[in-house]
Amino acid sequence: MPRIRKIDRRPKCGHNYYLIDSCFLVNKYIPIKAAPDSQEKHRLRTCKSWWKEITAQLRAGRARIYVPDICIAEAFKVLAKKYYEDKWFRTSLDYKLARDRLSRDLCTTSKELKATDRNILYHD
Repeated sequence: MPRIRKIDRRPKCGHNYYLIDSCFLVNKYIPIKAAPDSQEKHRLRTCKSWWKEITAQLRAGRARIYVPDICIAEAFKVLAKKYYEDKWFRTSLDYKLARDRLSRDLCTTSKELKATDRNILYHD
């Protein structure tokens, strides 16, 4: 019987801490229709459902996400590989949209960093 993993919605210590790797990070930005086979589509759906729960906890202030610097660089590399070698994206626009969404989520403007009530979503 497979092991079922659940996210604690009301963590006892105040926050859930997530250490994200590049594959899990990239799967957030790849559209499900881009996957070449049913196994990959299932993997993308599962990742997106996890991301939905993690995002809800981020908005509620009960989660912190840590992404190592090397994973950020590797995430852009994985997106490029899926576009140039694996042909997951049909057009260059699809690839650009995924890359821009990844960049927008990971980057924090200096204005946000200077704010006293800042909420940084991704820590490295």
